[in-house]
Amino acid sequence: MELKKGTIRARGKSTWEVKEDQEGSKWIPVPNEFKVLLDKQIHNKKPCTFHFQEDGKLVLDTVDGKPIAESKEVKALRAEVEEKKAQQEQQRKWKDKKKNAREEQFKKQEQKEYNLLDTYLPRDTQELLTVAMTNGYDIDNYALKLQKTANFPEYGKVAAIYKRDRKKGTLEYTANFGSIPFESLSERQYQNAAGQFKTERHLKSFQLSTATRLIIGIGGASVYEVGLTLHHVYGIPYIPASAIKGLTRSWMIKSQFNNDEGKALGDKHFCDLFGSPAEWKDENKASWPSYYEKNKKNENDPGERQGNVIFFDAFPTQLPPIEEDVMNVHYPDYYKGEAPPTDFQSPNPIAFLTVAAGTPFQFLIGIKPNGSDLDINLLSKAETLLKEALTQHGIGAKTAVGYGYFNPTK
Repeated sequence: MELKKGTIRARGKSTWEVKEDQEGSKWIPVPNEFKVLLDKQIHNKKPCTFHFQEDGKLVLDTVDGKPIAESKEVKALRAEVEEKKAQQEQQRKWKDKKKNAREEQFKKQEQKEYNLLDTYLPRDTQELLTVAMTNGYDIDNYALKLQKTANFPEYGKVAAIYKRDRKKGTLEYTANFGSIPFESLSERQYQNAAGQFKTERHLKSFQLSTATRLIIGIGGASVYEVGLTLHHVYGIPYIPASAIKGLTRSWMIKSQFNNDEGKALGDKHFCDLFGSPAEWKDENKASWPSYYEKNKKNENDPGERQGNVIFFDAFPTQLPPIEEDVMNVHYPDYYKGEAPPTDFQSPNPIAFLTVAAGTPFQFLIGIKPNGSDLDINLLSKAETLLKEALTQHGIGAKTAVGYGYFNPTK
């Protein structure tokens, strides 16, 4: 190490320079780490010593005979700088390790047909879910899983439920309902419903299990072309009250009035059960007055009534298995209006989701109390009609080919 003697000076507000005491020497900037001990009033234009390291860096040894490079302040500063460098290096290594781990997990995802990279989720969300699902976690809310992580393996196509090659297996749209307590949920629904009536006699509750696969909401808006009705909070499949009421009403018209809605509206029990307008017009525009239109109490009677029976949503009482199914469109060109229904057209399989057979549901119906036992009789009639409809007609889509039927009570 060659120690050089020279002079130090301050230039500007924060710049310090040194020059060797030899003719023709140039001013050389002093590194920042030494400036912590330099003061313009004390050290400006004072004699100094300095040397150069092998890498060419200048080291300021002394100023006016006092040590600089080996002072406690400079050593502490050096230690702080080295610690920061070590932390930055550790962070860099951690980021590289995390990046490599994610790349490995993404490679595993890319080997699956169900690939989070094929969703329209934000990139950071894709990465987080990929890490979680690769490590065995799943999305608890099935509605969110279906709707928000919909897979689009081919750009511009509809979302996929099945693998492209169905013989190799299905996509991982398995239902994970987390820790939903189905029995407690059913009990809470019953208690909430019971609170709307004066006595328990005005509320009927029963359970039926699906005898075949159940499809609810297949025609609903969906990125899969076919839908499945799932609860917006719990993400579980359920049967909406509107569908239950519609089924019961349709079954009564079919079983007791030979599918003649006009005749049904003339029946007092029918109008009391489901409600009625003053009159109804059939497809031939023939008018059919309701029972209350024909039997007005006075001139101010509008002749229409609200139904007295209240229908509630039906929830599964235990974990409902979700099963995939498929229907084949054998003449796609014919249905598009492009060709006759010929045998050389390729079938177009459409996958859809169903609730498995053997899933029990809780059904609740109540009646507005009017202080008469006739209320209870009307409620019993509604219960009988609903059970008949569920077991003999089925509910939901594709009942004509066996879907949506329930087992009769034992």
